[in-house]
Amino acid sequence: MAITTAQLAGHYPLVYHMAERDALPQLLRHGLLSTTAILDLFGIQGEARRELELCVRKQSVILEHPVHGRVVLRDQKPLSATKLAGCLQDGLSTEDWLRLLNRRTYFWLGRDRVETLLDGRAYRQREHIVIAVRTDALVQAHSDRVTLAAMNTGSTSPFAHKRGLCTMLPMSTFPYEDRRNRGLRPATELCVDYCVPDLRALIDTVYIGSAENGLVARNDLVK
Repeated sequence: MAITTAQLAGHYPLVYHMAERDALPQLLRHGLLSTTAILDLFGIQGEARRELELCVRKQSVILEHPVHGRVVLRDQKPLSATKLAGCLQDGLSTEDWLRLLNRRTYFWLGRDRVETLLDGRAYRQREHIVIAVRTDALVQAHSDRVTLAAMNTGSTSPFAHKRGLCTMLPMSTFPYEDRRNRGLRPATELCVDYCVPDLRALIDTVYIGSAENGLVARNDLVK
């Protein structure tokens, strides 16, 4: 059964995106860009692009551009290429899946998922930006590019859940109520294809913080 924008926003009024501590100026300037959108903006092509877009990034990568500034492509440490190859369905290759991942922007449905990520081994010692976005406004503005997923699509740890063409689905076909009726978490990720250029207008709250010190609201940074 399809879920409407109002129903989704009723369950999850806010969705959350976590980014590097110094990423906010770029997010306010360009909006939230997928890896693919960043590579397009920065004009990166050839083998350099393939390494960033179609291979698992084991470390974060800093990109600098004379006009567009500095961005950090985050590592994909929770993703194992070997495990990924073993859990893909529908004839997808690891490159196919990485292409799907890298052309989307991601929001967590539920603050608990953000707090779990903040407490991850790779992140718990560092401060991050967490942006809370109004779910209804986000979906209404980008409904034709929104998909839902019931899992962390960029992780194969601790379990490499099966995934394929039906993992990320539009709200009109995602089995939200069926999962809810079976006592499962209905959805974990909300994705928007390619970019969210109007991110500034959709922001409810900006937080800065870490797992150790908690999140502190800093909406003064958006003004």
